Amino acid sequence: MQDISWNRILRIFGHLLFWLLICLIHYVISILDEWQPYYWVFMAWLMPFDLAAVYFTAYYLVPEFLLKKRYGRFFTILILSMVVIVLGQRVATYFVIYPQIRWEKALAQPFMYLPYFWRAWINTYSFAFLFSGIRLFGFWMKEQKRQKELEQQTMASEMALLRSQINPHFLFNTLNNILDFGHSQFFRNKFLYSSLPKML
Repeated sequence: MQDISWNRILRIFGHLLFWLLICLIHYVISILDEWQPYYWVFMAWLMPFDLAAVYFTAYYLVPEFLLKKRYGRFFTILILSMVVIVLGQRVATYFVIYPQIRWEKALAQPFMYLPYFWRAWINTYSFAFLFSGIRLFGFWMKEQKRQKELEQQTMASEMALLRSQINPHFLFNTLNNILDFGHSQFFRNKFLYSSLPKML
């Protein structure tokens, strides 16, 4: 029970650390692109899209399609989700954020401004792919651990089978040797009879 709660705490801590790192990266980008005064407005509107992309990809698409080797469905749904999320970001940015902060320079660009879409896709899905890669590594580690335990169980059962096969033969051979030997040397027989239970 304690291991489960510690695992849960470590997992939550890992998620928080990951998202703090993402916020820090976005903050650095805001400084470089000169939208630092509007950082919190952008984060409030765009972070839900990042969250949706990361968790949908890592917790739904990867286990349901990629790990089950349904690659066609995986890539189809991934591309559709990318289009929906990036379009959603563009709608939120163009129709909500830019008018709210009165950023005339950005509003002068058309809605279908392709450099924005590429940039939004790279920003959002680089995090989603990073997180999914970390999750895939975790799946791989669990699978390796499971394989190792399975090998150990197989080895233990094989050893038990060998022991069960060896013990009757050993006992039969020992008793035959004692009988053959008993006829010729009576005194040594006493020693053999007393040491037999210790060997078994």
